Amino acid sequence: MMKKCKRYLTVFFVAMITVTIFLPFSATSVSAKTNLNEAMSLPNKNIEIDKKYWSDERIDQLADILQKSHPEFSRNYIKELIRDELNDGQIPSVSVFKSQKTISSRSSWKGITVAQAAAAIDVIISLLVGRGIDKLTAAGIKAAVKKVGRKKLSRLIRQKIIKKFGTAGAVTSTFIDYALNYNSPGTIIAKYWDKHDAYPNNGRINL
Repeated sequence: MMKKCKRYLTVFFVAMITVTIFLPFSATSVSAKTNLNEAMSLPNKNIEIDKKYWSDERIDQLADILQKSHPEFSRNYIKELIRDELNDGQIPSVSVFKSQKTISSRSSWKGITVAQAAAAIDVIISLLVGRGIDKLTAAGIKAAVKKVGRKKLSRLIRQKIIKKFGTAGAVTSTFIDYALNYNSPGTIIAKYWDKHDAYPNNGRINL
């Protein structure tokens, strides 16, 4: 009788130990699987420039809109800024355009003009925040913010600025967030940059 009791107790304790060891692993596995499924079901919140969307006609439309914020540049120059951004190119020299022969993109100051930087940054934001030709409207920015979040959008714009210029100077994501409240964020950002670069308020972004 005592032997049977000992046998039952042994079996009971072995079973308890087994459950204690393997149950957490099972729960962890289920939890990990659940988290993976949830992550896969979340919408894609990445945002990038949709290059295929930008036909010549849409580039023309965007150039018309951006020129209203940057009337010192010709429509053709704005179009070149758009094409260069779509092709990951550099900011074109305005000296090659007849209407801006007196302006040079580079000089002894080793920088581009504030106006050029402003237009280039507005192009970056316009192409980045979604489709359509109303990129710099409150509605366009609001839609992009809703998709990726305001902080992430500001960080992404700053990354694009660094890619274009090689640096963002004193321009922080926080300041970009502030600039998005204006009709021409690029102008606000470029003027701030000029105020805090190596040669403040000289009308150029000294890179």
